[in-house]
Amino acid sequence: MKRFYRISAFLFILLFALNGTVIARPALQTDFCQTVTDIPRAECEALAAFYASTGGDGWNVNSGWLTDTEAASWYGV
Repeated sequence: MKRFYRISAFLFILLFALNGTVIARPALQTDFCQTVTDIPRAECEALAAFYASTGGDGWNVNSGWLTDTEAASWYGV
């Protein structure tokens, strides 16, 4: 029974700490990948998913990501 309370408390704290951040993520913009010219669409979608799942809008440097039509101009790619 003690274990149940510990797990419940941990989950409650975890949910409180996240405070909706997982839900608040912007929708993935895979339609943008139709305009990218220098890599296959599947690679663009993988990079877009990486950007979205790691909070790319909040990166210190995210220049070019999901704005330039050449992935080579995306910072770090």
